[in-house]
Amino acid sequence: MKRVLMLGAGRVTGPIVDYLLALPEVSLSIGTLMLDEALAKLADRPRGRAFELDVQDAGALKRAVADADLVISFVPWTFHPRVARQALDHGVPMLTASYVSDELRALEDEAHARGLLILNEMGLDPGLDHLSAMRMIDGMRDAGETLAGFRSVCGGLPAPEAADPPWKYKFSWSPRGALLAARADARFLRDGHTIEVPGAELFRHSERYPIEGMGEFECYPNRDSLKYLPRYGIEHIESMFRGTLRWPGWAAVMDVLVRLDLLSIEVRTPRPGETRRDLLASRVPGEGSLDSRLRAFVEFGDPDDVLERLVAVGLLDDRPLPDTPTAPIDVLVECFAASLRYHAGERDMVVQEHVFDSKDADGRPRRRIATLVAYGDPDGDSATARTVSLPAAVAAKHMLEGRYDLTGVRAPVHRQIYQPVLEELDALGIHFEEREVPIETG
Repeated sequence: MKRVLMLGAGRVTGPIVDYLLALPEVSLSIGTLMLDEALAKLADRPRGRAFELDVQDAGALKRAVADADLVISFVPWTFHPRVARQALDHGVPMLTASYVSDELRALEDEAHARGLLILNEMGLDPGLDHLSAMRMIDGMRDAGETLAGFRSVCGGLPAPEAADPPWKYKFSWSPRGALLAARADARFLRDGHTIEVPGAELFRHSERYPIEGMGEFECYPNRDSLKYLPRYGIEHIESMFRGTLRWPGWAAVMDVLVRLDLLSIEVRTPRPGETRRDLLASRVPGEGSLDSRLRAFVEFGDPDDVLERLVAVGLLDDRPLPDTPTAPIDVLVECFAASLRYHAGERDMVVQEHVFDSKDADGRPRRRIATLVAYGDPDGDSATARTVSLPAAVAAKHMLEGRYDLTGVRAPVHRQIYQPVLEELDALGIHFEEREVPIETG
């Protein structure tokens, strides 16, 4: 019996629990502070157990990891190095769905020396983006083609019928995590020129983005695209862009929130009796009513739409702020969590698309597009949960079976990882449609 330790029991972990417990040779232990959620996911299945564990308790974490054949970490990414330390000390391979941090990367030599694999970025984005992109990039290399440009976009969104106006967005994961990501600087390559985007200007670089059969979205840059050039072995290309998708209108209102510094993580003590409306009003310049000042503050997009969105989430309410020190971002989190959530019978949607521009062996230009559209089950798992946790689940099975001869701190850009994972995900209904489109010339 292979013993798997999973740390964390958050929103996206249901599918990986179901997958692993369907493997007859696997037992699953879930260590978490969310014990009720873990027990609900296990549903009294005999090879599953849950126990309370704080990963900051070094002794408890050490004992849990020492008793495992594989540790899967779904706790916040800042705790992964702590988990990896115990995994290395006890000779246990490790799997995450998070970006490779500098702290994890610092363990590369030790992981090699101990013959262990710490496999990261096995979720949706990062995760499925690497798997599908590398399959196509390696296929082009095999055919003697030269890649010139690569664009990859992804978004977790409400399905069209659940995209209620005015926001047309709902959170299937932590609102705070999404808002923190909206503060990040970005960098991409366009026609051989590096474009640097400060976090404060992120949403001003949004563009309309149509997807065949799905309609028009809005796309803005997603962090540092250039770091993927060496990872994918495509340092020679002229354009490289990774972006986030939303239904139109998101960028204009988020730009307002950023410029009003409402995504700040700096803790402040509210004045006695201060309300959400007071907080907003104190940051909007100009004279006149708050509504008129907000409309004037909008620099792109529809001012009436922006105002309607702010009203809809309660930012103009007279609800008092907490009487304890609070960061502005946490006021937003409270507003968004209450207003932008899925209701019974609603489903989410994940859209991911890659566009590759290349030249074949005879120098003729080609364009290929790979598109994934996945819908959640209104009575079951969300699309976000499936696309985040099932790539990790399949990779976990392969690691337990000893299929990978890789060691070190890795992302899934290797053929021996992406090919079998994608084949099994196809059977699980997570599938990319690949097509070639004509290129207009002249």
